[in-house]
Amino acid sequence: MNPKIVRSTLLACIFFAGLAFGVLVFFPWPDISERGLLQASARISPLGGDLDWSSPREAGFPNIGARYDAINLNFGVAGLHFNDVLFDAKPVASLLSGGAVVRFEYKGGSIDLPGSKSLALENGRVCMMAKGSEILLKDIIIRGDVVAEGRVMFSLDDVNIREADLLFSIPETFMPLVEMAARNVGELDRENDGWRLKTK
Repeated sequence: MNPKIVRSTLLACIFFAGLAFGVLVFFPWPDISERGLLQASARISPLGGDLDWSSPREAGFPNIGARYDAINLNFGVAGLHFNDVLFDAKPVASLLSGGAVVRFEYKGGSIDLPGSKSLALENGRVCMMAKGSEILLKDIIIRGDVVAEGRVMFSLDDVNIREADLLFSIPETFMPLVEMAARNVGELDRENDGWRLKTK
């Protein structure tokens, strides 16, 4: 092959790779992520939910996305709180799936339930895939007073779980609440030192 053609092809590849890298790094990811939170908030609000968050900032290399000091979701007296949150965008996976794909990570947080002490969340991560009103949470890893691994799919239209295969453990005092919530989802079975929730 002609050395000039090889060199030209190589330079073109380097140029387009650098261009793509620049677009990904300097794209306004904080604005995009906040727009997604606004859309989620608009869907959750009619159901009685209140979603709020701190000001976003760039995720920082090597991540592509945005960071938040805090994100809070409240339903009346119950609440879910995340600290030091990272939204790491996955542009290639998003193109291949036809929806938005983001890795969600947090360091610290809590789950507030009525009439009980808050459950501490140490850290966790999940791959979030959004397509229309459906949200798929896969590769879930949660550590703290609540420990969980697996996947869950739900709809933002009614926040009902459509699909689940989740292995988890939670303090026994909260199991009556979990059992009540699981009745409309699927089967709840003992497994090792925890429980598995799986749709029928």
